[in-house]
Amino acid sequence: MESEIPVVDLQGSRAAQVRTFGEAMTNPDLPGFAAFVGHDVSEQAIDMAYAASRALFAYDFDELMAYYAPELGGERGYTPPKETSRDEAGGHIQVEVKESISFGRRTGEHPGLEAPLRPVMPDALVTLFSDVMMRVFDPTHALFAYQIGLLEEYFGGSLGALEHVGPDDGTMMRFLMYPARARLERDAKRCAWLDARWPDWRDAAFLSGAHIDSSFLTNLIRATRPGLQFLDRQGRWVMIDISRLPRHAIVTNAGKCGGRQTGWLMAPRPHRVVRVGDDIDRLSGPCFGWLHPMAPSATAPVCLERGGRAFEPMPTWKVLQTDLRDYGML
Repeated sequence: MESEIPVVDLQGSRAAQVRTFGEAMTNPDLPGFAAFVGHDVSEQAIDMAYAASRALFAYDFDELMAYYAPELGGERGYTPPKETSRDEAGGHIQVEVKESISFGRRTGEHPGLEAPLRPVMPDALVTLFSDVMMRVFDPTHALFAYQIGLLEEYFGGSLGALEHVGPDDGTMMRFLMYPARARLERDAKRCAWLDARWPDWRDAAFLSGAHIDSSFLTNLIRATRPGLQFLDRQGRWVMIDISRLPRHAIVTNAGKCGGRQTGWLMAPRPHRVVRVGDDIDRLSGPCFGWLHPMAPSATAPVCLERGGRAFEPMPTWKVLQTDLRDYGML
């Protein structure tokens, strides 16, 4: 079972963009994803960014682990493979057999990447890697602002501005490597890391376990490999058909902040990545954006309406506070 996703053509009419994107993010009968074409992220920049990422993930595992800072929660630096959850009754083990490197917007001495990269790569290579990534990151950051404008027209009011979240200026980019199982098994250090934690990781059916992004919106750069699935209203996992999308399409979905901050008019969907076809390395480049809604005043509260439903935009800090309360941590 497969589902196609709506396409937003940025070279087409503004009215069509607003309607297509707004419905894609709010209609519960749609997959919850939209594909953007006609954007300013160049094919050459994407090619260079993926080549640089592939080179980085080829580094020795011990050297990459020097750039692993667990206290940063995966928002900066290198993150090794991890387990998310298990479904023993269903016979599936949700081990995220993926590695990632994450960075924010122009932080520190080297744009985009912070000092912890220095134990991994020479300064000259850090600078080169940063410059390459910024050629993708900056126009993607601009696309977020444009997408927010489309949603504001759809909802008929101001949603806010990209939030300054620490050093990342409202957006964070992450390059993921879903390594081929055969290549992993030839890498003694990575195997030792996985075996020590999850001896049955080779049986994992998932490259990325089921999750909802924490962002307001997520833009996925070049979603060309099959395996991306979403959970529909009937509780079925449905494959997203990306075979007809242009190679340069950017695939967008709403995250948890997008849902909470719009009174759940935006409908974030659980999604996952499963193994499909040949056992080959798979790279992915999601960029996450957070929004800071306009603070309502005592005399003129911000209240937007759509389809007979009204909502008051929720600040990001309140979203996070609500999540912590839901998890029993407050």
